Amino acid sequence: MPSWLKAPVSKTGSGVTQTWVQIPPSPPTCAKASVGKPYYLANGACVKAQFKEQAEGKSQDEGARFFEPVALAASQLKSELSNNKQIGFRNSDHHVEIHLGKERKVKVEVFRHGAGHKFHAVEEVEYEHPEHQVSNRDLIFETSGETIHFLVKVCAEFIVSQNE
Repeated sequence: MPSWLKAPVSKTGSGVTQTWVQIPPSPPTCAKASVGKPYYLANGACVKAQFKEQAEGKSQDEGARFFEPVALAASQLKSELSNNKQIGFRNSDHHVEIHLGKERKVKVEVFRHGAGHKFHAVEEVEYEHPEHQVSNRDLIFETSGETIHFLVKVCAEFIVSQNE
Protein backbone atom coordinates (compact mmCIF):
# COMPACT_ATOMS: atom_id res chain seq x y z
CA MET A 1 0.00 0.00 0.00
CA PRO A 2 1.62 3.32 -1.07
CA SER A 3 2.17 5.96 1.58
CA TRP A 4 0.00 9.05 1.25
CA LEU A 5 3.04 11.24 1.84
CA LYS A 6 4.53 10.13 -1.49
CA ALA A 7 1.51 11.19 -3.54
CA PRO A 8 1.66 14.74 -4.97
CA VAL A 9 -0.59 17.27 -3.39
CA SER A 10 -2.66 19.10 -5.98
CA LYS A 11 -1.54 22.60 -4.95
CA THR A 12 2.14 21.76 -4.59
CA GLY A 13 2.55 19.49 -7.56
CA SER A 14 4.08 20.79 -10.77
CA GLY A 15 1.82 21.93 -13.55
CA VAL A 16 -0.91 23.01 -11.18
CA THR A 17 -1.94 26.68 -11.16
CA GLN A 18 -0.99 28.19 -7.87
CA THR A 19 -3.36 30.57 -6.11
CA TRP A 20 -1.94 33.81 -4.81
CA VAL A 21 -3.12 35.69 -1.77
CA GLN A 22 -2.12 39.29 -2.00
CA ILE A 23 -1.44 40.90 1.37
CA PRO A 24 -2.15 44.60 1.14
CA PRO A 25 0.55 47.00 2.35
CA SER A 26 0.21 48.58 5.79
CA PRO A 27 -2.04 51.59 5.74
CA PRO A 28 -0.18 54.87 5.51
CA THR A 29 0.27 56.68 8.77
CA CYS A 30 -0.56 60.31 9.22
CA ALA A 31 1.91 62.94 10.38
CA LYS A 32 1.31 62.14 14.05
CA ALA A 33 3.07 58.79 13.69
CA SER A 34 6.40 60.60 13.73
CA VAL A 35 5.54 61.99 17.15
CA GLY A 36 4.88 58.49 18.47
CA LYS A 37 1.12 58.42 17.94
CA PRO A 38 0.41 55.73 15.34
CA TYR A 39 -2.85 56.95 13.88
CA TYR A 40 -3.81 55.57 10.48
CA LEU A 41 -5.56 57.19 7.61
CA ALA A 42 -9.19 56.27 7.23
CA ASN A 43 -10.91 57.30 4.02
CA GLY A 44 -8.05 59.68 3.29
CA ALA A 45 -8.12 61.50 6.64
CA CYS A 46 -6.49 61.05 10.03
CA VAL A 47 -9.82 60.60 11.71
CA LYS A 48 -8.66 59.32 15.09
CA ALA A 49 -5.88 61.89 15.36
CA GLN A 50 -8.15 64.64 14.13
CA PHE A 51 -10.79 64.04 16.80
CA LYS A 52 -8.18 63.67 19.53
CA GLU A 53 -6.41 66.86 18.47
CA GLN A 54 -9.71 68.74 18.32
CA ALA A 55 -10.63 67.54 21.82
CA GLU A 56 -7.18 68.43 23.22
CA GLY A 57 -7.19 71.78 21.46
CA LYS A 58 -10.70 72.56 22.66
CA SER A 59 -9.76 71.64 26.24
CA GLN A 60 -6.62 73.79 26.10
CA ASP A 61 -8.57 76.69 24.59
CA GLU A 62 -11.22 76.39 27.30
CA GLY A 63 -8.52 76.23 29.96
CA ALA A 64 -6.79 79.30 28.53
CA ARG A 65 -10.09 81.21 28.40
CA PHE A 66 -10.90 80.16 31.96
CA PHE A 67 -7.41 81.20 33.14
CA GLU A 68 -7.37 84.50 31.22
CA PRO A 69 -8.58 86.72 34.11
CA VAL A 70 -5.90 85.24 36.38
CA ALA A 71 -3.20 85.72 33.75
CA LEU A 72 -4.29 89.34 33.20
CA ALA A 73 -4.35 90.04 36.95
CA ALA A 74 -0.88 88.48 37.33
CA SER A 75 0.43 90.67 34.50
CA GLN A 76 -1.00 93.75 36.18
CA LEU A 77 0.43 92.65 39.54
CA LYS A 78 3.81 92.13 37.88
CA SER A 79 3.65 95.64 36.43
CA GLU A 80 2.64 97.18 39.77
CA LEU A 81 5.40 95.37 41.65
CA SER A 82 8.11 95.79 39.01
CA ASN A 83 10.18 98.01 41.34
CA ASN A 84 10.44 95.19 43.91
CA LYS A 85 13.42 93.11 42.83
CA GLN A 86 12.57 90.36 45.35
CA ILE A 87 9.39 89.41 43.48
CA GLY A 88 9.63 87.63 40.13
CA PHE A 89 6.86 86.44 37.80
CA ARG A 90 6.60 83.75 35.12
CA ASN A 91 3.28 83.74 33.25
CA SER A 92 1.73 81.61 30.53
CA ASP A 93 -1.77 80.90 29.23
CA HIS A 94 -2.27 78.12 31.78
CA HIS A 95 -0.16 78.95 34.83
CA VAL A 96 1.46 81.70 36.87
CA GLU A 97 4.56 81.30 39.01
CA ILE A 98 5.59 83.97 41.51
CA HIS A 99 8.96 83.88 43.28
CA LEU A 100 8.91 85.77 46.55
CA GLY A 101 12.48 86.19 47.68
CA LYS A 102 14.74 83.16 47.59
CA GLU A 103 12.68 80.90 49.84
CA ARG A 104 9.10 81.19 48.70
CA LYS A 105 7.36 80.26 45.45
CA VAL A 106 3.67 80.24 44.52
CA LYS A 107 2.35 78.38 41.48
CA VAL A 108 -1.20 78.58 40.16
CA GLU A 109 -2.49 76.57 37.22
CA VAL A 110 -5.80 75.70 35.68
CA PHE A 111 -6.90 72.07 35.45
CA ARG A 112 -9.85 70.21 34.05
CA HIS A 113 -12.35 69.05 36.67
CA GLY A 114 -15.40 67.16 35.44
CA ALA A 115 -17.15 69.27 32.83
CA GLY A 116 -15.41 72.47 33.95
CA HIS A 117 -12.12 73.84 35.23
CA LYS A 118 -10.64 74.73 38.60
CA PHE A 119 -7.49 76.41 39.83
CA HIS A 120 -4.72 74.61 41.69
CA ALA A 121 -2.37 76.72 43.82
CA VAL A 122 0.76 75.46 45.54
CA GLU A 123 2.84 77.55 47.89
CA GLU A 124 6.33 76.16 48.46
CA VAL A 125 8.69 77.40 51.12
CA GLU A 126 12.35 76.38 51.16
CA TYR A 127 14.33 76.71 54.36
CA GLU A 128 18.06 76.66 55.00
CA HIS A 129 17.56 73.98 57.62
CA PRO A 130 15.41 71.07 56.38
CA GLU A 131 14.55 70.05 59.96
CA HIS A 132 12.47 73.25 60.21
CA GLN A 133 10.61 72.50 56.97
CA VAL A 134 6.85 73.03 57.10
CA SER A 135 4.39 71.47 54.71
CA ASN A 136 3.54 73.36 51.56
CA ARG A 137 0.10 74.83 51.09
CA ASP A 138 -1.91 73.07 48.41
CA LEU A 139 -5.16 74.84 47.55
CA ILE A 140 -8.01 74.43 45.07
CA PHE A 141 -10.05 77.44 43.96
CA GLU A 142 -13.38 77.36 42.16
CA THR A 143 -13.27 80.84 40.63
CA SER A 144 -10.75 83.19 39.08
CA GLY A 145 -11.72 85.83 41.69
CA GLU A 146 -10.67 83.57 44.57
CA THR A 147 -7.43 82.78 42.76
CA ILE A 148 -6.62 86.43 42.07
CA HIS A 149 -7.39 87.31 45.70
CA PHE A 150 -4.96 84.60 46.83
CA LEU A 151 -2.17 85.90 44.56
CA VAL A 152 -2.63 89.51 45.71
CA LYS A 153 -2.74 88.41 49.36
CA VAL A 154 0.45 86.35 49.06
CA CYS A 155 2.31 89.27 47.44
CA ALA A 156 0.98 91.73 50.04
CA GLU A 157 2.04 89.44 52.92
CA PHE A 158 5.52 89.20 51.41
CA ILE A 159 5.83 92.98 51.03
CA VAL A 160 4.70 93.53 54.63
CA SER A 161 7.24 90.96 55.87
CA GLN A 162 9.99 92.79 53.95
CA ASN A 163 9.16 96.06 55.69
CA GLU A 164 9.19 94.59 59.21
